[in-house]
Amino acid sequence: MPNSEHRYKSGVYGALTKLVIIGGRKVTAERASDIWVDVLPNDLHNEGGVELKKGKKPEALLSRVIEMSSVDGDWVLDFFGGSGTTAAAAQKMGRRWIVIECSNYFDSKTLRRTKNTLWGEQRGISRNFSWTGGGMVKYQRLESYEDSLNALSLDRTSSQAALIDANRSIRESYVLNYMLDMEA
Repeated sequence: MPNSEHRYKSGVYGALTKLVIIGGRKVTAERASDIWVDVLPNDLHNEGGVELKKGKKPEALLSRVIEMSSVDGDWVLDFFGGSGTTAAAAQKMGRRWIVIECSNYFDSKTLRRTKNTLWGEQRGISRNFSWTGGGMVKYQRLESYEDSLNALSLDRTSSQAALIDANRSIRESYVLNYMLDMEA
């Protein structure tokens, strides 16, 4: 902190407290840190009722990030839903949320944890936010490009198939039009 006077004095229980002069007043101050040692992975393997060997974050960590960046009723977006921790924390905190997950474990991890949360699962941050359950979830499965191509084989004649397979630009145009027709 430039232009500040730093002194140490013995605080309660003999701990050192840093004093800084801000606006002409002596105040205790501690440098902000990006290391949060108070969020421990204790009992993490039990949170949400799903197991994920690597990458599962504690609800306490996600709740801190969500709390710092939103208020009740805000939307929280997680592009990599994983085990569903963001959805669980956001739901328990009164936020609305969108979670995207493309992995093959969506049903067994992300969706299962979301349902457990809605049913009132009491692990993680549930007690901190007096969570008892509730809410609803709607999920959408998106068709992959490959799925669209497989479906196309049923809707074309042999002469159409020969023409489409022979010319890449015609094939891409056909797929795009087919997909737009399906959405309509």
